[in-house]
Amino acid sequence: MAYRLRLLSRRCQQLIITTRKWGSVSCNPNPYHVKWNTKGNSSLFCQHGLKVRWASHSTIGQCSDAWTMEVKDDHLLLNLEAVDLKFPYFWLRDNCRCSDCFHPQTHQVMHEFTDLDLHIRPADVNTVGDEVHITWNDNHKSSFTTQWLQKHAPGTRENMKTPSSILRVLWQGSTLGELPTFPLSELESEGGALRSLFRMLDQYGLALIEGVSTSTEAMESLAFTIAGGIESTFYSQGVTVMNANLEIADTGYTNIALPLHTDTTYFSTPCRAMMIHITKRDGQGGQTILSDGFFALERLRQSKPEYFDILCNTKLICQYVGENRNIRATGPVIKLNPDTNQVECLRFNPLDRAVISHLPYHQMLDFYKAYQALARELYKKEHSLTIQLNPGQVLLFDNWRVLHGRKSFTGNRVFKSAYLRKDDWMSQMRTVGGLNV
Repeated sequence: MAYRLRLLSRRCQQLIITTRKWGSVSCNPNPYHVKWNTKGNSSLFCQHGLKVRWASHSTIGQCSDAWTMEVKDDHLLLNLEAVDLKFPYFWLRDNCRCSDCFHPQTHQVMHEFTDLDLHIRPADVNTVGDEVHITWNDNHKSSFTTQWLQKHAPGTRENMKTPSSILRVLWQGSTLGELPTFPLSELESEGGALRSLFRMLDQYGLALIEGVSTSTEAMESLAFTIAGGIESTFYSQGVTVMNANLEIADTGYTNIALPLHTDTTYFSTPCRAMMIHITKRDGQGGQTILSDGFFALERLRQSKPEYFDILCNTKLICQYVGENRNIRATGPVIKLNPDTNQVECLRFNPLDRAVISHLPYHQMLDFYKAYQALARELYKKEHSLTIQLNPGQVLLFDNWRVLHGRKSFTGNRVFKSAYLRKDDWMSQMRTVGGLNV
């Protein structure tokens, strides 16, 4: 049986072959190409001592501690950093990055999917440096770098939503201390402040921006800088201006206290990011209360895992009723990322609950126990942070994680807020913040 190996490392100028049984070896003028015939098991080593694996078909290895590669019957097997990664041939052909198959400017796949041969096989595979070159049995040619293959390997989830490169910091009021703060002038400069802002938001879920004009235009400009613009809702097409006048049927348009909550639980997808700005304040009270919902959820997961599971798997109906509107959405209180099993979104606002009539009798008590246990954990005073926002300070936070509320107040308090576009917010996290979210 004949075997062929291309060892493509310029580090290695000779091959040392050892055989357990006799065999014959011949080299062509290229020192990196070897053919041998054997009737027994053989081991192949380069001069650096790396054993190159082989099978009963073409095998390609690299003289490096970084990676080796084998051509299998139905897939390409790469061992990168001691991890085996399998690439189906049809998947490699589908993801060809040549200009005929993938548009370099639009980043869109150009080939016709219905023409993809799910049984395609390579006619030849070789490597140059860190690139893998494949000639398919239909004569099409594809090339991939090992870095690209490692990033996008099936099953690695690196191209899906994964925990970011910065670990999430769970906090409570007593441990957070001061809010992460950024001057607006630095965010508007060409420095790295904007990148630092996104990384801080990824870690803590909130930040304070100082030096912002109280005008609506200033908030709109800030929203554009951070997330490309404002998410339009029935509250407003842009910045929402709130006074204690019940102009809209919402408790936010009063002067009474608001318990900790997340906003827009009644939307099919709650708004992701939120900015608030107290542009005018006289009288007493009205302090803003903040709490890390993910901190409370982790405590619940550890102390009452059965309650945590109920809130992940039981849907709750939330609603907004008023001004000829009846908006409702159904979803779990806790949404987990299906790939990482990390908490992705907390949907919590007891004020917006619809009548819980969709649960059968035998599930009702357990759900109420679980929801009440979460509420008690969230409302613990030592977990929250109370601050007095002043004109010129804009609070920016992740509405899927950080809960906000306020104390009751007297006098005139003008509250401006804006929801930021979720997809643009996440795009900025990736492109500006350099995060894998």
